[in-house]
Amino acid sequence: MLDANASWILDYENRTTPTAPAEKVAGLIGYPSELRARTGLTWFQGDLEVGGYWNHVADYKDRLGAQIDAWNTVDTRVAWSPDRQSGLQIQLAVQNLLDQDPPFYNASTGLGFDPGQASPLGRVVSLQLTRRW
Repeated sequence: MLDANASWILDYENRTTPTAPAEKVAGLIGYPSELRARTGLTWFQGDLEVGGYWNHVADYKDRLGAQIDAWNTVDTRVAWSPDRQSGLQIQLAVQNLLDQDPPFYNASTGLGFDPGQASPLGRVVSLQLTRRW
């Protein structure tokens, strides 16, 4: 199964007061990126599911006009449902499989990244046991 979703913001404006001129803020730090996308492919075979996903956040700018690079990550998951009637599933998932660092942003907070668009956690591995009834 192939799935894809994206949000592409064509226009996003802000006014500090009702009479102030409109400021285009899409693709500006603190506002949504102009393009954010996730594409994935999932393969099913009997009790097994295997999926891979590509995530993209387009480049954007800070308030001074400096460019913040785009961020691309890959996620994957393997799930096994030994008996679909029982509702039991075991899943191993890896977010940011290739351990991509977030793009650098010279924030006044000293963090060095934009938490609204990226995560500093790096590769995250999770094991999940689910029982549905």
